[in-house]
Amino acid sequence: MDSLRAKLDRKKKPEQGIELQPVSPSAQVKPLLTPSGSAAPMVVIKPQRGPPVTPKLLAAAIIVFLSTLCSLIAFASPYWTKSFDATRNEFLNAGLWESCYYKYRHPRDYYAKEYIGCYWIFSWTMYRLDDWLRPPAK
Repeated sequence: MDSLRAKLDRKKKPEQGIELQPVSPSAQVKPLLTPSGSAAPMVVIKPQRGPPVTPKLLAAAIIVFLSTLCSLIAFASPYWTKSFDATRNEFLNAGLWESCYYKYRHPRDYYAKEYIGCYWIFSWTMYRLDDWLRPPAK
């Protein structure tokens, strides 16, 4: 880059009425090449700065990030509620997408189906427990 600048300084002398301004160290200097391959005069590109970051904007960004992280963890975690081991309950645990049972029989199930294992709450095997798992809004 320096050798190209030295060659350009030797070849071209500033014309009258044109002032050369010193280039700041933070600016990026890029040579322009003409179609024939020779170097054109240097172009100085100054770095652009955006608007300043205010404390309110920073606080809002942190709150949005934390709420997105909490939502992601809530949707990805399999279980939200777990029964105590000392109760020896048939209900094991429940989450947003699935619930787990061990030999559970729902009192209002006319077929007295015994639920063992984990089930997706929207599956066809759980439709009998649908009103109990997800009660309708009043």
